[in-house]
Amino acid sequence: MRNKFSLETLILSPAAGPGGWAGLQVTTFSSAPERTLPDEAASQNFDDALVERILAGDDDAFEQIVARHSRRVFAIARKFFRSPETVEDIAQETFVKAFASLASYRQGACFERWLARIAVNNCYDELRRRRKRGESLLTDVTDDEAAWIDSKLAGVSFETHIGEGKREIAGEIAEKLLAQLSSESRLVLVLLHAEEYSSREIAQLLGWTEAKVKTKAFRARHEMRRALERLKLAEKRKIEGRAAAGR
Repeated sequence: MRNKFSLETLILSPAAGPGGWAGLQVTTFSSAPERTLPDEAASQNFDDALVERILAGDDDAFEQIVARHSRRVFAIARKFFRSPETVEDIAQETFVKAFASLASYRQGACFERWLARIAVNNCYDELRRRRKRGESLLTDVTDDEAAWIDSKLAGVSFETHIGEGKREIAGEIAEKLLAQLSSESRLVLVLLHAEEYSSREIAQLLGWTEAKVKTKAFRARHEMRRALERLKLAEKRKIEGRAAAGR
């Protein structure tokens, strides 16, 4: 079972109680093993056969691997970065690292998951590099986003905005909130809510325990809630400043 929250859900969900956000509450994820469907097993066997050919020196087999999995790798990178150049760099680096470490791949394991782990770790490394360089991924709030926050400050129902097709704006705000989080928190929330991995799958990807994933997710949601409160406060001050200037 996968967690079906989206990033938008984190800020669209109505309050669960005083000071609470339903999407920001701790969530229990199923750890039941997933079944491997017949077509998935066939695909896995085909990947394993390609790996054997690559290790034997068949360059064409690696081109097939890239063709089979490039869409997935690019999709992962796009969840973390908006720049097409950065996404392409992450994808290329993923396949270069995969080629260099193919000998460590265990036949019979899931090749797609193995490759996804490399892609996720590359994204995580890039997030940490940017954080270390002091780069900000946050851009100014647009007029539409300001209006969305404005209406939240006024206590307008979220359901009204969902009905008006404001999910895209909510998604943009979620991106900007994520940009304010630590690299680790951003990683966990993207994997949970954008990639829809379960805590068990994230643990396998990152080499963590499930307990660690759930603890990190709990802290990340609170970190995101604090980022939202800061964004709302900043917008409120702008509104008050404009009002004072117009007097």
